[in-house]
Formats: sequence, C-alpha cells, structure tokens
Amino acid sequence: MDPNNIDNGAQLTGDHVGSPSFEERASKRLKTSPAGNDGAPPDDDAHAKQLTLPPEVWANVMQFLPFGDIVSCGAVSRSLLRETMPLLTLLRIDTASQMHLGVASRFRDVTDIHINSLLTEELIDEGSDARDIEVDIETRIKVIPFISRFLPTLCQVHFGGKNEDEEYVEGFAPADGYFYEGDDVYPNDGPWASMKAFIDMLSGAYAIQAFPSRLKISGLTCPNNRNRFGGGSCTTCQRACKSFPLESVVAFECNGSSISNARSGRPYGLDVCLPVAEVERIIESRPGGKELLRSDARLLRLLGSGRRWELKSDDNNGRSLLIVKYTKAQLAEIKRVIQFAELDVKSLSPQKVYEAVSKSFLGGRSSSLPQKNQCYLSDESLLFLKDEVGFFIDMGAICCSVPDILPCLKSIVSVLVEYSDDERPFFFEYEDI
Repeated sequence: MDPNNIDNGAQLTGDHVGSPSFEERASKRLKTSPAGNDGAPPDDDAHAKQLTLPPEVWANVMQFLPFGDIVSCGAVSRSLLRETMPLLTLLRIDTASQMHLGVASRFRDVTDIHINSLLTEELIDEGSDARDIEVDIETRIKVIPFISRFLPTLCQVHFGGKNEDEEYVEGFAPADGYFYEGDDVYPNDGPWASMKAFIDMLSGAYAIQAFPSRLKISGLTCPNNRNRFGGGSCTTCQRACKSFPLESVVAFECNGSSISNARSGRPYGLDVCLPVAEVERIIESRPGGKELLRSDARLLRLLGSGRRWELKSDDNNGRSLLIVKYTKAQLAEIKRVIQFAELDVKSLSPQKVYEAVSKSFLGGRSSSLPQKNQCYLSDESLLFLKDEVGFFIDMGAICCSVPDILPCLKSIVSVLVEYSDDERPFFFEYEDI
C-alpha cells in the first residue's frame, strides 16, 4: 500500500467530538481488540473494556514507529486514524515520498519532526574516517512546503542522516564530511551550491516570517566547513545570521564545532563557516543582540555541550556509564565568552552551574538526568573549569567516583586511546555508544 495515495475523501473524514456519530464510534471502540482492529468480534464487553487502550496510550506507542508504519496503522483502523494520529507529537521522515500534504493533514499536534532523508553519508575508503555527504534533491525541494503544514504547533525540525545502506546513523555529523550530490565526481560545486541554496531558503522563510521565531532547526552545516569553493566571506552564513531568530543565532556552531554535539546525540544550531567574531558583530547589530551576547544563558549553554560517551560495563548488568570531557576548543570558548561578556562566574548560582554541566550527560533522547553513579566528568575538564575559570563545582553532586567506573575500565581505555588527540578527527565507527 502506498501511504501517499490514501484517499482523503469520505473514507478518511473524521467526526467532530461531541457529534452523534463520534459518540457511537466511541462506544464501539470498547468492543474492539487491543490492537485497534475495528472488525474484531465483540466477545465479552467487560473483558473488552479492560483490554482496550485509550488513544493517548496508542499515541505514545506509535511515535516510536517509522512514519510508513504509522500511516499503515491509520489505514487499517479508524480509531487510530481519527483519534490517535492527531495526538502524535513526533514524526520521523525517512524518505522524500513520505512528505505528502494529504497524509500530513491527519496529524494535529506535531511539535517535532526528524527528517533523515536529506543527507546520506558514504565512506570514501574502507577503514578511513573520510566521508562524502550526499544531498537528496527530492527531499530538499519538499521540506519547506511539508513542514509549513505543521507550523501552528511545530517547535523543532532536526535533520539526521543515513548511511549508504539506508540505515539511520547515530551521532550523524555532516560538518565532518565533503558534500556531493548523486553520481557527481568530487570536486564539483553543484552539491555544494545546492546545500547553500537550501540554507538560503530557510533564511528566506524566517526573513518573511513564514517560519515563527519559536521554530528551531538543527542538524545542518554550511558545506564550506569542509570543502570551500571560491573566496571571501560566505553570504549564505551571513544571511542566516541576519535572518534566523536571534536566540538561534547565538547558539550557532562555527567552523565544524557542531561535531561534538552531534557525536553526543544532541541537537545543535546551524554550523556556519564564519569566524566567531563576525557572527558576534552581526548579532550585536540586531535589536537585543548586545544584551543576549552578554547574558549568562550563552555560557550555561556551552557548559551543557561537553563531549559525551556512553559505555557499557563489562559485567553485562545492563548499566551504562556516561563520560563527559570538554574538548580543548570548548574549554577555550568557555573562557573566551566569559571574558567577552565580562561575566563574574563567582556570582553565578551553583545550582545553575550544576544543572548546566549535568546537561552534558544528556544525549538528546531524554530530558531527565541520569543517576550520578552513572556519570563521570573528566578530571582534566573539571580542573580547568574550577582552577582556570573559577567555577564552583561539587564533583560529588554531579558524578561518581573513580572506583565506581572500574567495571567499565576496558571500554574507557579504548576510548581514551582513540581520543588522545583533541585536534584529530574522531573515529567513531567502532564506538559502542
């Protein structure tokens, strides 16, 4: 069945809540099977009431399904179509063909969309970290019209990526690859130009207020960060800094700095190729920009972006250990921001600092902090933040002690050896994280 060809006529038209047909259908739902099969035999009414799940529960389950499976569920069950699908808040798009406005009209409460079909990475050589990033043309031309359908409720759009086997890539970092398109032979400025044009289209949508300021876009990078064509300043990145919401621009990454957040599984702002000083000049030229640059929110955001690993213990008890280490570039940026904004770190609330550093242990999938006996902050990072910067950090409140990490020692040694040079591109293919 093609989910994009579902009839949007009478067969898919839902009843209004409170109407007689709605009430009749609601009572019939009590006689359905727990799988939402409207054709199930009635059996015992009391037993059916006990087994039937409310739409809110099905919505929590269905949001973990691929988009195609969600549409298929709606096609075979009227209750799922009319009562559950409108409650979904997260959609994951894996192919360009899934972006269809007729199907999109069935979703009412979507706040987050993950689009995994725009970018695909392909390893250039076996055993090498060098990779090409392919831009899918069909996805690129459909994205803006598709997400515009959800603007009344939409808060975030994240662009993930797939590998050449069409599998979702955990920790996908486009800033770590070379852009190309289709079968073009590198070097070729066609894909480079098309990616920049896509970012320009997003800037245009913000500039004319087609996108609301609350909408956050993450997972993108200027292709100049790896393969620069031409010379001079990048007008695409300049335009983005002038058009995207000010709160988003302050959170922009620069010159590949998004890789750490991407590898840690966190969303991140557009990775522009401009020098940090130029980005800050553009921010200061915008209304409210000076105040935003000198607020402690910017510093706290940096504290929540440490490089994160998740390691499984050797005793196979299912417990994971989370390690956070700030790169040299991140520590230098934290120190620079403090000096630029003339912030007094001693005046910052210890609770704010604790909450900010703790966010580095989050990987983007959960909003609840893990238990401290699962967390370990690098001694090198901790000493820098306390001695070089002057933060008050209670190590015992944030993470566990060294004896607690001994079961994961073998995995830790492997990572530390692999990550011994901060300036070296990170080989992540063989990490168990």
